[in-house]
Amino acid sequence: DEMQSNFEQLLNTLSAAMAELQRQIQTQRFRRQVEDVLTEAQVDPTSSRGREFLGLVDQLSRHVEASLV
Repeated sequence: DEMQSNFEQLLNTLSAAMAELQRQIQTQRFRRQVEDVLTEAQVDPTSSRGREFLGLVDQLSRHVEASLV
């Protein structure tokens, strides 16, 4: 019974860690896609327009991280 409980706790911990990792990977992939779009559109990431887009991605990243806590 204790071994079953420990195993379930391990599975829950691993599942939560995998979900967190997946969200982080998706957020990083989204950032790369936005950076690629900016490059294709010839928008400098340091320009006000570029910072606006990347700022939205950063905000999304922060919300994802906050939801994991």
